[in-house]
Amino acid sequence: MGDGFAVDPDRLSDHIGGLAGPADRATMAGGAIAEIGSANSIGPIDAAYGLTCQHFGMALGLVQAPVADNLRELSASLAAMTDQLTLTVEAYAEVEQANTLLLEHAGEELNRMRPRPVRRRPR
Repeated sequence: MGDGFAVDPDRLSDHIGGLAGPADRATMAGGAIAEIGSANSIGPIDAAYGLTCQHFGMALGLVQAPVADNLRELSASLAAMTDQLTLTVEAYAEVEQANTLLLEHAGEELNRMRPRPVRRRPR
């Protein structure tokens, strides 16, 4: 493309691959939080933290559900971004292929229309 602007579908594909890892980790972390305990509690507060530190368990229990929800939203957002980038890569590749074919055809037409050189006879 002109003026230094270029889109490299291969590099975009590499970027998409880079998003898959964080999306997978967010999904796994959200699932792990859900497995640890109910939506409102990390686990048995009195057994895990004792009477002296019971407030830590309560505080963690309050944020568990919002954190799990945020991780699910993050995972969904990354998946949507990956899907959109994949569509973008495919669109760029299709446009690039179509433009290449058009330019090749135009070049062939120009070559056909080019006047043949006139050979002069020696005198």
